[in-house]
Amino acid sequence: MPLRLERATLQQKDLIQNLLNMYLHEMSAFEDFEVADNGDFEYPNFSCFFVEPDRHPFIVRVKGKVAGLVLVKDIDSLRGGSIHTIPEFFIMHTYRRLGIGEEIARMVFDLFPGKWQVAVHEHNKVGRQFWKTVIWRYTGGVMHEFRTPGMDGPVYEFGSPGANVPDPPPATE
Repeated sequence: MPLRLERATLQQKDLIQNLLNMYLHEMSAFEDFEVADNGDFEYPNFSCFFVEPDRHPFIVRVKGKVAGLVLVKDIDSLRGGSIHTIPEFFIMHTYRRLGIGEEIARMVFDLFPGKWQVAVHEHNKVGRQFWKTVIWRYTGGVMHEFRTPGMDGPVYEFGSPGANVPDPPPATE
C-alpha cells in the first residue's frame, strides 16, 4: 500500500487544522478541550508548527489520499536535555488496523535521530497499547516507561538511530 509522510506547508495549514479537529474530537473522550466560537477545537500555539524550526507538521497519505497527521516538536526533556516528541498522532478510522500507524511512527522516528519521549493519556488504552508495542518493536525492547507528576499517563523514552542507510559499496580501482 503506497504510504507517504509529507511535511505540511503553510498552504496546507487549513488541512492540518481540519485533521486536528477530528483528532481532538476523539481525544475529548479523555480530556476537556475548549471549542472556539467557529466550532474548531482550540489548540495552543498551533500556528507555531508552521513558523518555528523545532516544530514539524506532517500529513499522512495512503494511495495519495489524506489519511492522518503527525505533529513533532523538540522540547526540554522531563529528565533533562532536549528531546523529540509527538504531541499529536492521528490516523483516520478507515486506515486503522492495517499497520499504517506503526509504519508512519517508524518513518517519523527515523527522520529525527536522537532521544525521544512519547506520552499517552492514562485512559487512552488503545493509544497506550499502540505506543508501547510500536516503540518496543522499533527499539528491540530498549525503552524506558515512567510516570511523572503533571502527566496523566505513561511516558515512553527511547532513542532513534535514524534511518538505516546501507554503507556504499567499496570503491573499485
